Amino acid sequence: MTESNPVWHELDATGAIVKSSVSTESATWRAAMTGTEVLPTIQNTIGGSFDATVSINLIATAASREAHAEAIRQLVVSQAYDGIDIDYEQLPSTSRANFTAFVTLLAGKLHSSAKKLSITAYAKTSESDTWDGPGGEDYTAIGAAADWVKLMVATANGATVGHDANGEATFIYGTHTVYFQDANAYGKKADVIAQKHPHVGGFAHWRSGAEDPAVWTRVAALKGSSSPASVPAPAPPTSLAVAWRSPSQISLTWADNAANEDGYRVERCTDAQCTTSTQIAQLPANTTAYTDSNLPWATTYSYRVVAFNQGGTSAYSNILTSNTLNAAIPTSGTTRRRAVSP
Repeated sequence: MTESNPVWHELDATGAIVKSSVSTESATWRAAMTGTEVLPTIQNTIGGSFDATVSINLIATAASREAHAEAIRQLVVSQAYDGIDIDYEQLPSTSRANFTAFVTLLAGKLHSSAKKLSITAYAKTSESDTWDGPGGEDYTAIGAAADWVKLMVATANGATVGHDANGEATFIYGTHTVYFQDANAYGKKADVIAQKHPHVGGFAHWRSGAEDPAVWTRVAALKGSSSPASVPAPAPPTSLAVAWRSPSQISLTWADNAANEDGYRVERCTDAQCTTSTQIAQLPANTTAYTDSNLPWATTYSYRVVAFNQGGTSAYSNILTSNTLNAAIPTSGTTRRRAVSP
């Protein structure tokens, strides 16, 4: 890690910079960040809740921008910060030019004091995204002024934990679907960003203390000159067996022998040797059962299971071949016929 952005400041109703109501600067926090540049975050929150109105007014005129930018510069210098991170959210497209002017002004003031500026911005796919938040941010102009622009890439907010087709960790309760970040989902995002944007300047991680500990192996691997700690592949599952079957379902069980797996993948094969297979499920760590449903009756299938983590995949389990039951045709009774002489 090279930089820390503790959320230590917010605004009051007048636009003055005050200490955050949800987190507090302390000697313990400072000590924990030793070895990194400290650029605390100012959010446009009042009492912990985002309020765009106060920040809109702060950047509305040249005079108000000058006063606000100078107040931030003085805060950074007086507290011996290495710079500041600005997280002003929900700005409308009508404030776009004003926000650009504010960022440009603030960057000049901080740079003149040998300090840095970081901007936390919304993720968007194009400049046609004009809803409040993305609409108020001009990537090109902000990027030209600030030292860092950090894009917020978050999942939707809303059980057995599984992963969807995109690798997102998810579970369902009632009518709610919850998505969250585990090491597998984090790795998928890192892969996509590295592949599509190979020249990206780096990653900003939100937030320390709430992460799946396994993400740090991937973080180390992302550092080009580092030698990340090696993670051994998990031990393979064994004793794959049929627990139950019906005309439309086959339930599987297996022995969980791994202590460091991120999860399990279940594959269904088209032949008894599994020369061709399809992944039908990705399951969380410590799972030992899965039911394959909605199958045609009287049909034979082969299965195998493999464990995975950031270090790779295990050997496969034994291959299990089973079939759905024949569907019996129910009868309401027995009809007997006899010949009758005319």
